[in-house]
Amino acid sequence: MATRKPLTMKQDKNGQMWAVYFLHPVRNKSVRIPLGLDQGTAKTALDWLNVVFLDKANWREKPEKVPLEVWKLWKGGDRSLPPPDESEAKGLALAAQGEAEYYKGEYDKLFEKYQSIVKQLEKERGKKLRQGPCPTMQHALDKWTGDYKGRDADWTKIVTNDLKRFVAHFTPALEVDDMAGRERDIDVWLRGLDVGAGRRQQMRRIVLRFLEDSGVAVDKKAVAVVGKKEVRSDRGQIRWLSREQAEAVKTALALPWSDYFA
Repeated sequence: MATRKPLTMKQDKNGQMWAVYFLHPVRNKSVRIPLGLDQGTAKTALDWLNVVFLDKANWREKPEKVPLEVWKLWKGGDRSLPPPDESEAKGLALAAQGEAEYYKGEYDKLFEKYQSIVKQLEKERGKKLRQGPCPTMQHALDKWTGDYKGRDADWTKIVTNDLKRFVAHFTPALEVDDMAGRERDIDVWLRGLDVGAGRRQQMRRIVLRFLEDSGVAVDKKAVAVVGKKEVRSDRGQIRWLSREQAEAVKTALALPWSDYFA
């Protein structure tokens, strides 16, 4: 039996449609089959045709199971190529649909189990779990300060500067979740700041709120609270002016401030 040569495709004279020409072995005449306008699609169709032509074709009968996408390209060509079997196509579609529904059911079961685990963990932690990748300290700071609305512009500036100081100390590239469990480090940092007790208490509240809003589990009680006694001690004793001192201040001040020392 003579070995058949692989078919080759070429473009029509108008430079658009790709087609293949060959001598039909039974009908003994030249057959043209258009492969499509796109060269990649045409090459795929040609590869399939070569398999049929070289290995599987019995040209005394019609080739079977022509792919639907290939048949659509070949509609204007050799009419001896039959369309796909519609009943078989419907059967395959129904089987695929049944399989898809089965896997969707399995997915729904797993997703429901996942949600129950998440709810349990959130209940234990008392907070929502993070969904998606963890941001860096810098990204968390940018988002938090972008959403934050302070009581006025000066207070917003104070809060922003305090957090920039905090993030710079603990590395901006650090993932924010890595601050979980580092209450001692936060406490040491706060105590090492060259600020008064009242200011340190203020910064503690700002930092802990930032971490909590950024989804970090931090034990607030582990970061020492500054007590009222410490704040008062840092301010010193209340000082009173003598009458002579009050008169001197009144003389130095202009109205309406001097009225306070009358």
